[in-house]
Amino acid sequence: AELREGITNSDLELRYQPKFSLSTGQLVGVEALLRWDHPERGSLGPEEFLPLVREHTLMTPVNDFVLNRALDDMARWRSAGGPVPVAVNVWAPVLADPQFPVRLMRALAERGLDAGDLTVEITEDVLLENLERTNTVLNQLRQSGARIAVDDFGSGYSALSHLRELAIDEIKLDRGFIAPINGDARAAAVVRAVLDLAHELDLTTVA
Repeated sequence: AELREGITNSDLELRYQPKFSLSTGQLVGVEALLRWDHPERGSLGPEEFLPLVREHTLMTPVNDFVLNRALDDMARWRSAGGPVPVAVNVWAPVLADPQFPVRLMRALAERGLDAGDLTVEITEDVLLENLERTNTVLNQLRQSGARIAVDDFGSGYSALSHLRELAIDEIKLDRGFIAPINGDARAAAVVRAVLDLAHELDLTTVA
């Protein structure tokens, strides 16, 4: 009940984590992170309330909120001096909807935004639900100019076939995947191999 009320009252917020190029040191974009400013519990991360979102079929309104808020912020930044590329996580029910790319491109056009400044992030578990239909939607998004990233790569399934079959531009290495590399030679070797593979496939890698 609190979550439903929070969605209605706009208690959900986006925080933006900057992304820097390791080769140039320049800011290359931001990632939108969802938070719930709970009146009693304080700022809650998605791991604390997304299970409720899924259980009570609230994924569509929450996803709509995230996208609309991110696009509004992109438009505000653009008018203030320049475009800031934004990465936004999109959930399974949306990626199963063949009309989603049309609605998203319309929302971008209404705000005067370039689709190339938006990266749509998907998690690997989304891919397992309906790979064929998801890939159709991803292809439509890419053809419209948006970028596609696979989030949390290395956290679970990490099927290499996804890199071959899917229309993607970027892989985001999960924190748990890269955290041991300074002290674990085997972990470092695996990450190095993934980086080399990503470069061969012309994919951007985010850590």
